[in-house]
Amino acid sequence: MVAAQEKRIKGIRVGFYTGSENMRSAYPGAISSAFDELYRKCNQSNDKAHYVEFGERHLKIQFIDKDDVNHSYFGYMSRKRNGAHLAYISDESWVEEKIPLIGSKVLTERTFFIYYPKDDLLVLSLNHLGPKHSDLSYILFSTSSCSSPISFEAIWRQESIKELLETGSALRSCELSLAIPRNLNESNYDLSGTFAKQVIAMAKGTCSSHITLLLRGQSPLKRNLKGWLTFDVKSSIKELLEKFPIGDGGLAVEKADVVAQGDRKKKNLVDQVLTVKKSVIIQHDGYSSDSDMKIAMIQAKIENSRYLDQYALPKSTA
Repeated sequence: MVAAQEKRIKGIRVGFYTGSENMRSAYPGAISSAFDELYRKCNQSNDKAHYVEFGERHLKIQFIDKDDVNHSYFGYMSRKRNGAHLAYISDESWVEEKIPLIGSKVLTERTFFIYYPKDDLLVLSLNHLGPKHSDLSYILFSTSSCSSPISFEAIWRQESIKELLETGSALRSCELSLAIPRNLNESNYDLSGTFAKQVIAMAKGTCSSHITLLLRGQSPLKRNLKGWLTFDVKSSIKELLEKFPIGDGGLAVEKADVVAQGDRKKKNLVDQVLTVKKSVIIQHDGYSSDSDMKIAMIQAKIENSRYLDQYALPKSTA
């Protein structure tokens, strides 16, 4: 008898998001309505998909199913890769072959999502080259009747750490260490913070595989005078930590230690964004099935359900 072929397993990372505080307070239920509008729009199209282009980003979104029992939407977003640094196919002996991209064919990267409208919880498979939660925000807003831009925020392990980077508290110092991937492509990183953009530019401009930045703020000499590190530095650090969780294979924040005003102790910000590692079965063609991706993402949610419950949208506003 021939032994059954051993199942191949690969790892994925899963992240968790909710609507921004502004969306929840000023526009409760807006994201749920936007998902419903987009789902209907996709169902009415011939290929059950919707396409969006803005800047250099070419995006597609497709719903795989809508679960009316568990109240969730499941699907994926795709992004075209237009860069010159393309992937190769390799075997165990490192014999590499090109992926034939003839004519107008290009590589695409997928990000799977599950959205729970009653809880306002978004579960994403994390793909550093694929679409981000900000891309989903743009797609939803561009196809909805919502008058305010739609936005999601990552869920952090410690809310106190997140508040440190969001509130009016000041940072005295910050030590930031980044691991830089080969062939860093700036177009893969959609950032809003000025300091975050400067970090990417510095990372691209170095020949090193790492970059370390030590920032020290200057104490204001007079009351109410602006001092210490600016708010943009704080928001940029938060953005870098949310968009580049360790283990995604792209730019990685390996160290982020900050000292707040009035505090002598360092706070370690790395690994504070809630992400979960899961495994999926790989089929004979090297890909995981959509159903296995969904199961892994649901398992990640269930494993953290007690913690995630505190972020659920109040039932009265669902």
